[in-house]
This record gives sequence, C-alpha cells and structure tokens, in this order.
Amino acid sequence: MSMDASGFDSTLRGAQEGAEWAWSKLYSWLAADLRGYIRARGAHDPDAALGDVFVQLAGGISGFEGTAAGFRSWAFLIAHNRVIDQSRARSRDKSVPTAPESLPSVVDRLVVDAEVLDAMSAEELRGWLSDHLTADQLDVILLRVFGGLTPSEIAETLGKEPGTVRVSQHRALAKLRTALATLGVTR
Repeated sequence: MSMDASGFDSTLRGAQEGAEWAWSKLYSWLAADLRGYIRARGAHDPDAALGDVFVQLAGGISGFEGTAAGFRSWAFLIAHNRVIDQSRARSRDKSVPTAPESLPSVVDRLVVDAEVLDAMSAEELRGWLSDHLTADQLDVILLRVFGGLTPSEIAETLGKEPGTVRVSQHRALAKLRTALATLGVTR
C-alpha cells in the first residue's frame, strides 16, 4: 500500500487527533514492511516489537511534522531501536532459549533468481546472509529491502553519513553477487 502526499497529510492529522480510521490506515501502510524488517533482524518476538513501534509512534505523533517518507523513516528508526533493545534484553536474560525465527524470503525483493536460496530454510538464509555480510551491511540491506528506505533515510536511521551507507550497500551487494555466483546462481 502506498500513500500519496495529500492522503498522508489527512491521515497524519487524523492520527494526531486520535481517529481510529487514521491509525488503521497507518497500520495497513507500514505494518507488513516493519514486521518483515523486525523478523529479518532476528527479533525474538516480532509481533511484540511491532506493537512497541506503534505505541511509540502513538506517543510521539503529536509532534511529528513532515512527509510520508519522513514518517516511514521515523517508523523504521523506532523498529531498528526496538530490535536492538530486545536483543540486549535477551542477552542479559540467559533463561530465555534462543529459538530460530523465520526470515521472510528476501530473494525476490533483491531481484535475484535464486532457486538455491529459495530452498534454504529461514534460519539457513539468515545464517547465509550473516556469513557474507558485516552487521552494518546487513542493516543497510534489510532497511533497503524491507523498509524501502533511501540511502539518506537509512543514514538517518543508523546515525551514519549517506555516503557511508551508499558504500556499504554497494559492497554488500557486490559480496552477495559473488556469493551467489559461487552457488551457481545468476541474475
């Protein structure tokens, strides 16, 4: 679902006034992509993290001024931080078993014809991506794939310079192309 500028402006005003229809529209617009990003980052409880994102959006929406792209970027910044918070909490709590989370197939969204990767389980795919990319590169690729964020928006989300993000994205995609070629997968 996309949202044009005038549609976003009226939805934002409605959400700022507490209109249920507006929140429903914002949820429909963002939830699937946010959940995909949260899951791909390996969150223990993606639905709880998604709920936390919308709680934080609701708490701060009255002061938001900006475009639909800016709002989307803000939502992904919150999601990024929730995943980090959840990971830190889990690392401190050794009583919680680490269960593999499913990772949605990113193959189609990376525009790669990868039958080999399609045959991998979610855990294998996450491991494969982690084996080939640095943590920063993985963040950039996942925000680009699931968030549809621009390099400038990713830079703002991660607290980096846009040039650094572009270089990281370029290097990550080069690594993935090389890794796919060794598996016999071509574009």
